[in-house]
Amino acid sequence: MRRIGPHADGYQKLAAEFKESAERASTLTKTLLEGGDAPERKRFEDEYFANDQESFARFLGLLGDLGWVKNWRVDGKPLP
Repeated sequence: MRRIGPHADGYQKLAAEFKESAERASTLTKTLLEGGDAPERKRFEDEYFANDQESFARFLGLLGDLGWVKNWRVDGKPLP
C-alpha cells in the first residue's frame, strides 16, 4: 500500500482487504486468549490490542512470528 500510494487505482480495495484481514486475525487471536488466565489476557490487551500504532506494529510482528511457526509445523518439524 505504501508503494502504490493512497491515490493509486486499487488502493481502496487493498486497504479494505487489509482492514478485514487484520480484524479477523485480531478476533481469532482474542478467541485463543479466552482460555488464558486474566493477567496474561490483560498483558496481550495492553501490548497487542491497544488502540495505538505501537500496539498494532507489535500485533503485526506477532502475526509474522505465528506465520513462521505455522510454516515450521507444515514442514513437519516438531515444536521444541
